[in-house]
Amino acid sequence: MAGLTREELTNLAVGLPIVTAIVGAAAGLALGFILGWTVKPERGPSDEQVARMAIDAFTPDQITFKCGQVRGEELQTANARIALLQAERNEFEGRVKRLQAELEAVASTPAPPSVPRDPGIAREASRLQRELDAARRQLDDVRQELARAEAEKAQLQQALVATTAQLERAEVALGQESARADRAEDEALSQAWQRFLGAAQLDICERGNRKKLGRCREDVTERLTAPMVRQAFSHCVRSRQATPAVALLPRGESLPRYAQFLDQESKVTHDWYVQLCDPTLPEARMGR
Repeated sequence: MAGLTREELTNLAVGLPIVTAIVGAAAGLALGFILGWTVKPERGPSDEQVARMAIDAFTPDQITFKCGQVRGEELQTANARIALLQAERNEFEGRVKRLQAELEAVASTPAPPSVPRDPGIAREASRLQRELDAARRQLDDVRQELARAEAEKAQLQQALVATTAQLERAEVALGQESARADRAEDEALSQAWQRFLGAAQLDICERGNRKKLGRCREDVTERLTAPMVRQAFSHCVRSRQATPAVALLPRGESLPRYAQFLDQESKVTHDWYVQLCDPTLPEARMGR
């Protein structure tokens, strides 16, 4: 696996999909780390330290899911390559030890001083020496290749750590922005509801006299603030349909679709209805 270029690292930092799962895991690890340090005056872990903790806790399959298929496959390939090279290194180390032992045994074969040394022993020692030298060269090659593979894996992990830290910061910023948007949405909904109540009171109660005006407004408010009406109103606003409104049903006409009477038993609200909206349409979050 070739080393990562600056362009690849840049693409990794900006192009990986944001998967809330990795950020949630990193945030959980950060919380545990910070809680453990609350009794100490030292500073908490940096974003990069938290990301490193998260990356170290993930398997290659989790990296594939959380950081993208390409990087996950690269990490799996790096691990497989390192495992293979480690096996080759162990094999050659064992072979070197075996050949050394055989060579020492041949070299130490006793022979009487008056008897010439057996040429076969010398040939065997020479053969073992050649094999031993070759095995040592192969062992050196494998060790160098293993060192390169581990360095490339470390580079890949460093890129993942940097990206994870960036994703965590982006998620925090996104959460803050989402909270601001939610507060703005709730405020807008509350203002729309108050305008709706005020308009309904004016429409219905303007036909009463001054003495009955206060009671009329209380009756209207009581019926409109029923949970079902309030929930339906919120749905209409959140789904960006027409804002509900009250209206008086003309004599002889049928109640419009998605409308409901306020209270036909009340003289104040008789034949008055609130026009709601389609309850099946999905809601659209403000600011999204």
